[in-house]
Amino acid sequence: MLTGDIILCFLSIYLVSSSAYNLIDLADEYNFFSLDTSIVFIMTIICFSSMSALYVRGKQFEKLNSLLRIVTSNILAFVFLISVIHISSLNFDEHLLWISIITFMIFQYLWHSFHSNVAENIFHSTKKVLIVGSGEQAAMIGASAAKERGRYSLLGYVAAPNENSRIKGLKDLGDFQSLDKIVTNVKPDIIVISPSERRGFIPSKELLSAKLNGTKIMDGPSFYEEASGKLLVEYINPSWMIYSDGFHSGWITYFIKNIMDNILAALGIITTLPIFLMISVLIKCDSPGPILFKQVRIGKNEKPFILYKFRTMVNDEGKNTAYQWAMENDPRITRLGKFLRKSRLDELPQLYNVLQGDLSLVGPRPEQPGFVKELKELIPYYSERHFAKPGLTGWAQVNYPYGASVEDAIEKLRYDLYYMKNFSIWLDIFILLKTVKVVFFGKGAR
Repeated sequence: MLTGDIILCFLSIYLVSSSAYNLIDLADEYNFFSLDTSIVFIMTIICFSSMSALYVRGKQFEKLNSLLRIVTSNILAFVFLISVIHISSLNFDEHLLWISIITFMIFQYLWHSFHSNVAENIFHSTKKVLIVGSGEQAAMIGASAAKERGRYSLLGYVAAPNENSRIKGLKDLGDFQSLDKIVTNVKPDIIVISPSERRGFIPSKELLSAKLNGTKIMDGPSFYEEASGKLLVEYINPSWMIYSDGFHSGWITYFIKNIMDNILAALGIITTLPIFLMISVLIKCDSPGPILFKQVRIGKNEKPFILYKFRTMVNDEGKNTAYQWAMENDPRITRLGKFLRKSRLDELPQLYNVLQGDLSLVGPRPEQPGFVKELKELIPYYSERHFAKPGLTGWAQVNYPYGASVEDAIEKLRYDLYYMKNFSIWLDIFILLKTVKVVFFGKGAR
């Protein structure tokens, strides 16, 4: 869907420009269809469309609701681009701009309607899933697949040997010894192997027969990753992590990521400098104490560093500052601090941490040393998150609300390891776009 919108952006600019000007003279007489203006136009459209939740996976197309989102996102994009015209040297024509926006809105609505009602059914048909196993792992996998409506249809499960449990809400298809016959009857697209105990139970003959007949065979953790966008940390082992795809990117990718971090952090500091100054004054007026809050966090390779934030709590210098989980309606938070946390503006000084090299723009969020020591003892693979440079935002932050317990830390680790396994520049850009949306709607703060 995103790719189609990008193509339609180009098409809208081209149609409007070619109808208004002679194409031969377009490059010389007017620069609306130049590379820089086209990129700004497309990035703006896509950013505001993303913030309006137009690219949410599995989201159903509702005519009125989708129309309102499309109109709203494009109006905001138009306002933003008008602002760009007046503060930059980009050569936009305001009349051609709003005509291009209207043209794109029509294309976008038709494309999203087509994609949801036709293309989705043709190219992304619902996959029928058969689960082999009935233990806790199989139940978690079934629950994850059930949330992805439109992507998967759960046919039922086949209990493995020595499994007496049942998966609530899922059909019991029979005994594993009849697996061949069950597969023939229900015709699954995917068979997920997730028994409680794999030793001595791999029906190789039946699975090979199913695979040669076109059925996809997946182990439980791999299917969970595909369905949910996170890793099943309780049921993976070192060999799964070693032999599975991912957890590796070339030095060029990391080089580009580092350059992108520094450029965007520097631009962020320059453009938000007036906000820095205003917040600093307001903090001083709101409560006594320093403007910045400094705290030791654990970074890449478990090296400590000083993290900077705008102070949002009452000054507690000289008091007991033992680590503790954040609370709902924490009484230590100041009046201004509530707004800064809700808007995430308290995180702005961390752009300096990015320039220092302690943080990346995107990565697992760094924790306090006390939490790290505790969680390493309680959660498998928790240390592995420190092989990546921590981030100002991350895959866990845009998919899961603020964590304040060990259970939350486990859930966030699922997302962090998924990010590390599937890291790419495009995933970073996607996370940054989702972060803008989270900040815009004030979700997940505490």
